[in-house]
Amino acid sequence: METKEIKNSLKHKLVKTKKGVTYHITIKLADECKNGHNDFSITANAYEAGKPTIDKYCVGGGAMGDELAVLFPELSIFNDLHLCDVNGAPMYAIENGFYFIQKEQKHIKSHFRVNDTEAEILKTAEDRQILAFMLKNMGLIERWKKEALKAIEILEELTGFKFEDNSTKIQNIYLDDVKENKIMQRIEKGFYSPEQIEERKEAKIKELKSKELKDIHQDYEKSCLKAFNEYLVKKAVLLAGLSIKNFIYYTHSNEGCFNWNTSSYNKEITEAEFLGFLDYIKLTSPELPKNITFKLK
Repeated sequence: METKEIKNSLKHKLVKTKKGVTYHITIKLADECKNGHNDFSITANAYEAGKPTIDKYCVGGGAMGDELAVLFPELSIFNDLHLCDVNGAPMYAIENGFYFIQKEQKHIKSHFRVNDTEAEILKTAEDRQILAFMLKNMGLIERWKKEALKAIEILEELTGFKFEDNSTKIQNIYLDDVKENKIMQRIEKGFYSPEQIEERKEAKIKELKSKELKDIHQDYEKSCLKAFNEYLVKKAVLLAGLSIKNFIYYTHSNEGCFNWNTSSYNKEITEAEFLGFLDYIKLTSPELPKNITFKLK
C-alpha cells in the first residue's frame, strides 16, 4: 500500500473552460498570512478562451469563488470554506458574526453557512457569549468541522499528499465551563425567552433616550451659561462708557478683546481708555465670569 507524503499545506491548480472563458484556478489550505493557522482559499484568473494568458485578454480575477461555484458545482465546497480555518470556522466567526447580527443581517446566512430557520435563531443573540453558546449547541461548529474534513479529503485526492495540520492558533469560539454553565442557568430561568429579550430591548431604548435627554439638557445649560457670561461682559463694557462694536468676548477662552476687528468702520479705543476700563471694573466690581481676562489688540 502506497504511503502518501505528509504536507502541512496543500495547493492545487487546475484549468477549466466554460462559456468562452478559461479559468486558471488555485485552491489552497495553508498559512499564507503566517498568522498561526491554516486557512482555505479559492482564487482564479480568467481569460478569453483560446487566448494567451496576458492582461490584454484577462476578464477577471481574484476571489471569484461565487462565479466558480455556479459554473463548476464540484468546487462549491471550497467557495463555502473560502477564508475559513482548518476546522471550517469562518474568519472571526464570533466577532464578524455578531457585527452582522447587529448591523448587516443580510450576511448572516453566508457567514455562518446556515439556512433561513437557523439564521432567525442566530439573530436573537444579544451578545458574543450567547452567540458562541448557540454555535456549539446548534451543532454548527461540528458541521463546519465535517465540511472542512470533506474538503481536506478532496484536496488530498487532488494533490496526492496527506495533510497534517500544524496550526499553532485556533479561533476562540468556545466558552469556558463557567460561562457556559451561567448561560444554561439563564436559559432555565427564561432569561432568553422572547418576552424577556423584548423587555430588555425596551429598557435599553428607554435608557438611551434618557441619556440623550440628559445630554441635550447639559448642552442647553452650557449654551445658556455662555450666553449669560457674554451678556455680563458686554454689559460691563457699555456701563464703562465704551462701545462693544469693536469688542469681542471669546467664551472658549474666557477672554475679552478690544480692537479685535481692524476694519476702518470700527473705532479703536485708545490704551488710556482700555486702562480706564480696567480701573472701572476694579472699582465697581461688576458681576463678571470668574477668572476673565481682557486685552487690547
